[in-house]
Amino acid sequence: MGLESDKIKCKVAIMAEIKSRGNLKSSRKIFESAAAKFPNCQAIITGRVIVEENANRGAEAEKLTRDFITKNTDVSGDELIKFINYMETYDSKFGLKAAIQVAKDNLPWAGEENIDQWVNWVNLLISLKSFKSSKLFCEHGMPAALGSVSFLKFFNRSLRKL
Repeated sequence: MGLESDKIKCKVAIMAEIKSRGNLKSSRKIFESAAAKFPNCQAIITGRVIVEENANRGAEAEKLTRDFITKNTDVSGDELIKFINYMETYDSKFGLKAAIQVAKDNLPWAGEENIDQWVNWVNLLISLKSFKSSKLFCEHGMPAALGSVSFLKFFNRSLRKL
């Protein structure tokens, strides 16, 4: 169970982050699906509790979410959320290349090696032109933070634009 559990810790944390933005219904649905596959994963159990208990608690829920991300991933919650926000904002306004560049310029925590690796994966995903292939690549080829549900959605949007 250990390796499979570790692979989805970040995904669970991202679901908690989505919850903090107010999309509780989607979070519940994804938690339910994850829990069915990994019923004993502590990260999922904890994440579901966060979703249920903190849906309407504003800033406190956001703090708990960020703490949870930090605890369950090797990236701080603040930085991971910032990265997602950069990618989503710049992709929608200026396109994928600009999104990658702004991430490289503004998120030194990711490290040149990680970002360059990520750019290579993005290029490969674009060449695949398939959400199913993208999803598999994110889950098995990428570091946990880059295989999150939010990034799967980001890749899917990017592929549709081509």
